Amino acid sequence: MMKHISAKRVLIIIAALLICLLIFMPMRIILGLSDLEKRGMSAKAVEGSIWSGTLRELQIAKLPLGDVNARLRALPLLTGKTEIVIDREQSALSPALHAVIGGNGDVLIARNVTADIATRGLFAPIPASNIQLENVNAEIRDGKCVEASGTVRINVEQGLLGMNLSRGLSGKIACRYGGLYVPLAGQSGLERLDLTIRQDGRYEAVFKVEGLPADMTGLLGELGFTPIGKTMTLTTKGQF
Repeated sequence: MMKHISAKRVLIIIAALLICLLIFMPMRIILGLSDLEKRGMSAKAVEGSIWSGTLRELQIAKLPLGDVNARLRALPLLTGKTEIVIDREQSALSPALHAVIGGNGDVLIARNVTADIATRGLFAPIPASNIQLENVNAEIRDGKCVEASGTVRINVEQGLLGMNLSRGLSGKIACRYGGLYVPLAGQSGLERLDLTIRQDGRYEAVFKVEGLPADMTGLLGELGFTPIGKTMTLTTKGQF
């Protein structure tokens, strides 16, 4: 004769099953349920659980991040938000990386982002080799930037027609006209790169150079720069 199972015991069994499910839930399920993949985040392989996972060859839009560790933040789940911590220790092959990213509905966030990311000629003809982010924070709500802070540096592989850009161009990220805006300046202050990024990944980069001798302005003109007063300007547009 089958013994009667009390309601209390049934609840304990159900609770235990739910706890096991949460502990061992694969990270790939959370990524599939979140909006992050729709926002351009992809990985060649997703391994491990939501508390200790690995994303192989992670890429956000056209920016390659390589292999990273990943885990789900528990507290935001109480408010219905999905936030994932991705990080990697520095090694001989890969720079250190840390970020908190999340996406639900019309909200996309990135917190405490510190990374060194190869650009793969994204801003050509400017010979940019990589982008460095230091404690960058951003929040996009309803397609508009509502919060942004932190430092951005774009490093270049070589000088451009004799200009000294060995220290790259750096500046503070901010919100402007609904997009992310990064006004970058070279060490001399004569080179500027104003970068605007829209929520859909479209960007516009306006590179300005001042104080050049006449012979150099002609050479810049051959590279696509146009004179606006005493400033040579090159505008490029693209998609991350």
